[in-house]
Amino acid sequence: MKTPIQTTLRLAAFGLLGAMTIQPSLAQRPLGVDVSDIQGSGINWSSVKGAGYSFSWAKATEGTGYIASSFVPNQNNGKAAGVFMGGYDFARPDLVGPTSEAAYFWAEANPYVKADGKTLCPMLDMETFQGLVGASSYADWVNQWCNAILADAYSAGVVVRPVLYTTTCEAGYLNSSVAAWTPWIANPSGENAQTGSPWDYTSCGGDNWWGGWSVWQYDWHGVVSGIPGQVDRDVFNGNSASLSSSLLATSATDPHINPCVARTSDGRLEVFAVGHTANLYHNYQLSPSGSWSGWISMGTNIIVQSASLAVGANADGRLEVFFVDGNGTVDHVYQKVAGSSAATNWTSIATLTSSHVSTTAKLAVGKWSNGVMDLFVIGTDGVLYHNYQTSPNGVWSGFVSLGGSWSQNADISVASDLNGEVEVFLIGSTGNLYNNFQTAVNGTSWHGFNDLGGILNQSDRTAVGRNSDGRLEIFLLGTDGIAFHQWENSANSQTSWSGWANFGGSWEVDAKPVVASDQNGSLEVFLIGNTGNLYHNYQTSGSWSGWVDLNGTFTQNVRPCVGVNLSGQLEIFLTGQGTDLLHAWETSANSTTWSSWASLGGSWN
Repeated sequence: MKTPIQTTLRLAAFGLLGAMTIQPSLAQRPLGVDVSDIQGSGINWSSVKGAGYSFSWAKATEGTGYIASSFVPNQNNGKAAGVFMGGYDFARPDLVGPTSEAAYFWAEANPYVKADGKTLCPMLDMETFQGLVGASSYADWVNQWCNAILADAYSAGVVVRPVLYTTTCEAGYLNSSVAAWTPWIANPSGENAQTGSPWDYTSCGGDNWWGGWSVWQYDWHGVVSGIPGQVDRDVFNGNSASLSSSLLATSATDPHINPCVARTSDGRLEVFAVGHTANLYHNYQLSPSGSWSGWISMGTNIIVQSASLAVGANADGRLEVFFVDGNGTVDHVYQKVAGSSAATNWTSIATLTSSHVSTTAKLAVGKWSNGVMDLFVIGTDGVLYHNYQTSPNGVWSGFVSLGGSWSQNADISVASDLNGEVEVFLIGSTGNLYNNFQTAVNGTSWHGFNDLGGILNQSDRTAVGRNSDGRLEIFLLGTDGIAFHQWENSANSQTSWSGWANFGGSWEVDAKPVVASDQNGSLEVFLIGNTGNLYHNYQTSGSWSGWVDLNGTFTQNVRPCVGVNLSGQLEIFLTGQGTDLLHAWETSANSTTWSSWASLGGSWN
């Protein structure tokens, strides 16, 4: 990848790089290369992989008049050698409109963009800023190209998040709207690939629209075993697992959305979900228990479709939605004034923290007795963190460690004890359930993790509710697919629990329970059975009803969410096998009868 400007920069950096030795076999950050017809089709990819380089993009096209003859053999041979491979387009915004160029690239690359666990998301090489066709700005050109590729891939059954390559200085031609795409930044500054950053030594650091980087082109004159001549060398900002989760194409039919629901301060339910375009959408009742608005985009284009959404309410009633974006950062968006769901009443989506987590990390929101919201997530280091408002409706503390060693994708459940202390639950690597809780109401000190036992899957969904007498009760599935529950022996007895009791039924181990409280305080638990029907089990006169069929046809690993209408009627939401979002509701508060399933529309997984 060269432009006249970059040639000067590369020669200046070469003296520094020539004296630096990288040991790929010892690298913690995965190393890669990018190739074109300059290196040709005779690359020995087994030698490249053996030298410690695990990923590569190969040039496919340039503008609408050039196809790289080496693209197809490099794709096939690289993947055969175990190297993650992707294709890139050298952008010519000075000559061609973005949709025409995207179509030209897709015609060549699409047979090699597969959800095969070997394919990197397509990349746009943005280096030419000498004219503009078919767009209002260079950023607009980029966004049109990337959105076209995202749509083409989805139509082919593949989910991608395009990668955008540019240099630290050329990023100045763009703007923050391109933060929707995975950032690949070029700047061979002489820094070590394992410890440095493309933004550390550059005169153009103010153009860091992404707030970070995912891939860094750290060398323009690399020598790599198996590749003729010199080659660009790259490094991924993470480990092998996070590279796979953030850079590889996935199947459009695999992930299921994880909708969430909350009640606005004026009594209306509002549902949030992530669409195929990686946008956040919402759909809200126009009046309490009334008709629905239809799905409205809240923007971004950067959320993994299966991302865990979490919604909470500020002390003043303003809803706030949290999610992990495709960069692995935690973002939020919130109502400016309580009670209105209009688009103009929501803020722009903003980063809550620059710390990175897994793009599939689960989020959970708790609420202190004084109305402070508390957000929980597991970091890439396996530690549980929380971020809390420093005062009701106030600013955020930044993430603080609560300790432990957990799977990055472990589920987190949060509830408040009767005394107002927040309590959090996770399944550990041993298969046991653990809890941790505040040592004082509204306090920042926590007890530490307490072992509640069990033989569970780390990936299980946990669901916790509070009984009418104040005792917390938690529900989950064992490794044998049987549902279990456990409860506090008395209200606020965080370290004294009943032990596990069989909750009945026979379920797939990836079924996801959800629990809610009826208006009278009785708990009600929901699970999808192996017939695809939804079942519920509810408290009645001090005991449980047993599992009752609510019908429907669902996939077992779909995650439902439950809201409570102003009238007290429970309402449940989940995706049907026809990909639209379905809902059903109690015919009256505390009722054992439910409506039939109705569609809220949309096209989801």
